[in-house]
Amino acid sequence: MYEMKTASDVIRSLETDREKGLSRKEAMERKAKYGANRLKDQEQKTVGQMILEQLNDPLILILIVAMAISLMLGEIGDAVIIVTVVVLNAAVGIIQEGKAGRAVEALKKISSPQAVVVRDSERLKIPAEDLVQGDIVLLEAGNMIPADLRLFETIGVCVEESTLTGESVPVEKDADYVMEIQGDNSSMNMAYMSTYVTKGRGKGVVVATGMDTRIGHIADMLRGGDKKLTPLQIKLGELGKVLSVLAVGICVLLFLVAVLQKRDVGEMLLTSVSLAVAAVPEGLPAIVTIVLALCVSRMVRARTIVRKLASVETLGAVDVVCSDKTGTLTQNKMTVTECYLEGRLTKRERFAHLLGEAVHIRETDPCLQHFLLGSILCNDGMITAEGNLGDPTEMALLYMAQECGTDIEALRERYPRVAEKGFDSERKMMTTVHQAGNEVIAYSKGAAEKILENCGSMYRQGRMVDMTQSDREAVIRVQKQLMAEGRRVMALAVELHGSLQEKGMTFLGLISMQDPVRPEALRAVEAFKQAGVSTVMITGDHPDTAFSIAKELGIASTTSQCMTGQELDHLKEHSFLQKLPSIMVFARVTP
Repeated sequence: MYEMKTASDVIRSLETDREKGLSRKEAMERKAKYGANRLKDQEQKTVGQMILEQLNDPLILILIVAMAISLMLGEIGDAVIIVTVVVLNAAVGIIQEGKAGRAVEALKKISSPQAVVVRDSERLKIPAEDLVQGDIVLLEAGNMIPADLRLFETIGVCVEESTLTGESVPVEKDADYVMEIQGDNSSMNMAYMSTYVTKGRGKGVVVATGMDTRIGHIADMLRGGDKKLTPLQIKLGELGKVLSVLAVGICVLLFLVAVLQKRDVGEMLLTSVSLAVAAVPEGLPAIVTIVLALCVSRMVRARTIVRKLASVETLGAVDVVCSDKTGTLTQNKMTVTECYLEGRLTKRERFAHLLGEAVHIRETDPCLQHFLLGSILCNDGMITAEGNLGDPTEMALLYMAQECGTDIEALRERYPRVAEKGFDSERKMMTTVHQAGNEVIAYSKGAAEKILENCGSMYRQGRMVDMTQSDREAVIRVQKQLMAEGRRVMALAVELHGSLQEKGMTFLGLISMQDPVRPEALRAVEAFKQAGVSTVMITGDHPDTAFSIAKELGIASTTSQCMTGQELDHLKEHSFLQKLPSIMVFARVTP
C-alpha cells in the first residue's frame, strides 16, 4: 500500500519527521509495542519433545510393546537388547538434530546487520533489530536494506533484489514514483529487507519490520508448510502396521488352536506372545538409523547441513529438481561475454587478448585504447583488498580490465575525474569528464539506442569516420541478436573535447554481459539427467535470459519449454497439469 502513496503522506501517517526522525523515547515505546525487527525463529524443542519425536515411530512403538511383553514373560535378555536399540536410535537422532541446530544458529550469528538512522535530529548507527516503523534510515552503496522502506530521497540509487525477484541486475529506485496498481514483485519507490544497495545514496522511512516485511511473508509461508513423511518413513510405517497385524493374528490363531485342542491355555498364550515378539525385527530401526547417520556424515563432508536424520533419505527419492537461476545455477556475477568493436563482434577470450596488448603497447588502435579507458574511467565500481563494491555491470567491466593486466587505480590517477553526469532513467546513460594532460576528454556509457542517438562518428580500422545510417542499423541488429540470447548490452562512446553535453560523440562499441553458468551446475544437471532426474529452472529473470542459461545447461532446448509467471496465472489447473511435463523453465515468476 505504501508504494501507492506519496512519501510525504507515508511520513505523515507514520507520525515521524523526515529531518529529525523519531525521538529515542518514541522508538523504545514502538519497539516494546511491536517487537524487534527480526524474523521469527522456529520454536526450540525441549529435550523431552525431541525424545518423544524420536520414539513416535511405528516400529519403535512395536519394539516398546515387545519389550514390555518380554519383561512380563521374564525374558530379561530380549528386553535389554530392545531397550539398547531404542535408546541408540533416539540418541543418534537427537545428537544429529542438535548438531544441525547449533550449526544453523552459528550461521545466523555471522551476519549482524547495522543501520544508520536519524533519531532526535542525530545520526546514529544501531543494530538493525532495533529499527521500528517510522525510523528514518540513511542508505549508501554497499548497505544491506535493514527493513522495508518507503524511499523519500534517492540520488542514483540502485538496489540488487535477487533474493526477492531472481533478477541479478540491480533495480533503479525513484523516490518520486507513485505506483498506481498494487505490484507483485517490486516497486521503484520501495527498498526491501535483505536486498543490497549497489549504487547511489538515499533516505527512506521504515514502513514494515520483521515478519511484516516482504521477506518475512516468504519466511512465514515456508514455516507454514505441512510436514510430510519421507518415502522410507512411509514404508517403515506400513511395515510396522503389517507386523502388528501379523503379531496379533498369530496370538489369536494360536489361542484359538489351544482352545480347540483343549491344551493349557496359559502355556499357549505365552507361546503365541513369544512368537509375536520374535516376529518384530529389533535390529531394523538401528540399522536404518546407522545408515542414515553415515549418509549425514557424508553430507557434512560436502559442507551441507542436514537438520533431520530422515531428510537425507529423500535425496534418493527425487524425480524432479526445481532450482532458482541467479546465484544457484549461475555465479551471480556479471561477466563480459562479447564486444562489438569497429564493426566486428569479438568473443571475450579474443577481445581480452587484444585489450592485453593495448595495455602494454603505446599508440595502439585508438578505438581499443578509448574502449579500455571508458570501461575503467566512466565507472563507479571499486576493487579493493577489503572487498569489491559497485553495480554488477560496472564490476564486470573492471574484472575484464583487471584480467588484461590493467592497473585500474594507476589509470584513474593518470586521468582524474573532473566532472560527471550520473545515470538516470530518462537519459539512460552516464558521462564522466577526465583531465588528460592539458586536455579534457569525456566518456559515456549506457543504453545502446540512447548512445547512438548522440553519436556522429565511429572508428573503423583505427580511423575516425562519419557514422552512416547503415552503420547504426548494423549496431542495432547486433544488439538485438545479443539481447535475444539473454545478454545485457551497453554501449560506450567518447567525446575528445570533453564536455557534459553528450552530443557529437564518437561511438566506441557494444559490451555484452551475462551472469555465467556455474561449472559445477553443468555437471550436476548432467548427473541428474543420467540418474533419470529432471531439472526445472524457476526464476524471476527475463524469459530470454532464463532460456539462454537453460539451453547452455541442457535443461531446455526450445522456447516452447518456457513459461512466464503471467502465463501461469492465467492457466486453468487442468491445462497447467497437461502442459507441466513439457515445461522446463518458469521465468518472470514472483516468490
